[in-house]
Amino acid sequence: VLRDGRRIHVFVEHAVGSLQKPLSDAALENKFRGQAGVVLGEARANELISACWHLAKAPNVKDVVRLACPA
Repeated sequence: VLRDGRRIHVFVEHAVGSLQKPLSDAALENKFRGQAGVVLGEARANELISACWHLAKAPNVKDVVRLACPA
């Protein structure tokens, strides 16, 4: 609702990031860096991204969880 009383309504059937319109891997990484980098720092966020992409090969998930926790 605007100050002059008008109402604006926008319908987005498939938002970016939905199943129908998924983010690319690069876009997902950039979005994650923008949020996690503030807390973890850029280097650690990048390390966590790499660990997540290789999660199936991780010998111990504790190492991945450790990366996700601020130092």
